[in-house]
Amino acid sequence: MPDRVTRRAVLASAGAVSLAGCLGDVVPAGSTSGSRADGAPSVSFAAAVRRSFADDQPASLRLALANGGEESLVVRWNVSGGQGGPFNPVWGTRRDGDAEIGVFRRDGQALCVPGDGSPIPDTPVDGCWTPPCEAVDLPVSLHGRFELPPDEPNADEYVVLDGFDAGCLPRGTYEFDESRANVSARVARGTVENDSVRTESAWHPLERRLALSIDGDGNVTTSAEAIVSPPGTPGSDDSTPQPTPKPVGDVDRYGLL
Repeated sequence: MPDRVTRRAVLASAGAVSLAGCLGDVVPAGSTSGSRADGAPSVSFAAAVRRSFADDQPASLRLALANGGEESLVVRWNVSGGQGGPFNPVWGTRRDGDAEIGVFRRDGQALCVPGDGSPIPDTPVDGCWTPPCEAVDLPVSLHGRFELPPDEPNADEYVVLDGFDAGCLPRGTYEFDESRANVSARVARGTVENDSVRTESAWHPLERRLALSIDGDGNVTTSAEAIVSPPGTPGSDDSTPQPTPKPVGDVDRYGLL
C-alpha cells in the first residue's frame, strides 16, 4: 500500500492540558482494557463512538487517556508522521491489509496537500467521507508532555475518514499501529511544574491500541487498550525529559465534547 503521508520539514511541539471535572463527563463510556507490569502506573485508554457515518456527517470518536491510581502521572510522547492528543497515530489498516481509514483530531496539525486546509471535509467528497485533497501532510516531528492527575483524563474528539483507496468505507475491522507513526510514549509517577518535570518513579513504556469496525451501513464500533511495560523494555529509557517548548497552535482543547 503506498504511503499516504507526506512530511513537512518542520519541528513542531504540542503539549496537552487535562481538564478538571467529573470523570464521567470526560472519559468515554465505551470499550477499554489494558495491562501493566507489577508496580507500574495505572493507565487506561478508552474509546467511545459519538456518532457513526451518515449522509450529512462523518463518524467521530471520543478518545481518552486516564490515570487509574491515586498519584499524579506524567506522560511524554514523541511521534513522526502522527498528531498530538491522547492518541497519536492517524492511519489504520484493515486486518486483511487492503484498505485504510484515518482518525483526525479536531483542530490538529494535519494539512491537506495541495493547499493547507483541514483534511476534515464539510461535505462528502465524490460521495465519500474522505480528505478533500490528494494527500495528507503531517509534521515531521511532534513531541510533548502533560501531567495526568487522578480523575482528570486527557480526552479529545477524533473524526473518522475514509482513506485514499478506491471505494467508500470498505466494511471490516481496522487496527491502528503506533509503530507506523513512529510513536514513542512513556509514563512515570510525578508532576509538571512550569518547565520542569519531577518524577517519583522510572519511566515505563506506554502503548495505546485502537481498533474500529465498520459495517455495511456505516455503523462504527470500537475497542481500546493501554499497555504499560516494565522499565528497561527495548526502546525505553529512564532519563528525565528536557523542558518542552511552548505548544504550537491550539492544542489544549481536551474534554470538549
